[in-house]
Amino acid sequence: MNKIEKLIKELCPNGVEWKKLGEVFEMRNGYTPSKANPNFWINGDIPWFRMEDIRERGRILSDSFLHITSEAIKGKGLFKANSFILATTATIGEHALLIADSLANQRFTNLKICKSLEDKLSVKFMFYYMDIVDEFCKEHTNKSGFESVDMQALKNLPIPLPPLPIQTEIVRILDKFVEQQEQLERLIELRKKQYEYYREEMLKPKEGEVWETKRLGEICSDLYSGATPSTKIEKYWQDGTIPWMSSGEVNKGIVNKVDAFITQAGYDSCSTKMVPVGSVVIALAGQGKTRGTVALTQTELCTNQSLCALVPNLEITSGKYIFYYLRTQYSNLREVSAGDGNRGGLNLKMLREYEINIPSLKIQNLIVSKLDSFESSITALTLALETSKRRYEYYRDEMMRF
Repeated sequence: MNKIEKLIKELCPNGVEWKKLGEVFEMRNGYTPSKANPNFWINGDIPWFRMEDIRERGRILSDSFLHITSEAIKGKGLFKANSFILATTATIGEHALLIADSLANQRFTNLKICKSLEDKLSVKFMFYYMDIVDEFCKEHTNKSGFESVDMQALKNLPIPLPPLPIQTEIVRILDKFVEQQEQLERLIELRKKQYEYYREEMLKPKEGEVWETKRLGEICSDLYSGATPSTKIEKYWQDGTIPWMSSGEVNKGIVNKVDAFITQAGYDSCSTKMVPVGSVVIALAGQGKTRGTVALTQTELCTNQSLCALVPNLEITSGKYIFYYLRTQYSNLREVSAGDGNRGGLNLKMLREYEINIPSLKIQNLIVSKLDSFESSITALTLALETSKRRYEYYRDEMMRF
């Protein structure tokens, strides 16, 4: 930061130059060629970007999932390489740098640096500044009808034009943060793959080992679902102190806190029950991918009716062993729940009869210990990534203040 401040004082004694975004960029809207005309799409080789491309390929785009032909090009032609696409409707603020001539759909506005400013504004510097443009767009929208960016406000947004040496130094610093984040993301992905592989291998009998096959109903001391107090009765929820877990929270994996609390009156009004620490909670139903997902409780809580608590019999097994094992059974559990007559949901009878492999407690503890070490490693890397992202955002904002 000291180097940036020193450069600013040396090169900008009268302050950094600013221009309105509408003066810095040539702006054009994207569009979707008619799907009814096969000549616009068949054998196309020109990238045509949608939000899916940013989600799957990141913020620097060279190719797309879908392509168009030259016959689909109209008006002023393609969006040029080294220009930006910015979502000004729907998923507002999402943006990417294009490094190939291409087009995008109507959600996006294309921003190309004006020719007169190409030698004064670094594309990579502007790439980082687009995060600030992103935030501005989300805060300045037209709410009537289909939500969209207030384009007049966007065109008036001030854009800094510091001397190129300052832009270069800022890019160098931010590139380091991005490189660190990418390294951490690769490590996390690698560690997750290792974890999944070893989890699958560890939860199978080795040569010479004798494992039993038991139903969940045999190895759990209790197995029950929860309930939801009426949300229309204020005294069941206001100033509640009893942790109450909703279906979506099963995706946390390890549950040490919940988002909602009920009162004693709310608890007494329904059939929910307290779930002991170290139990497994499984989603009986739920939208999308939630059904069949499991979590481990690390605090005492109660749940809604779409969650089932599996309280382990500690003389036979542990909650952690059941948790790790059922994580490998996600697809099987969903298949079991997709049978005729149950509307695609699990129920207590299915779970009581669901079979899992059980080795001796000694082997279970060894498996849990090894898998715990993987979990801890992934958690540590994830925290490091979150810290790196926060540092990046802090330094980016500080350096862009001028």
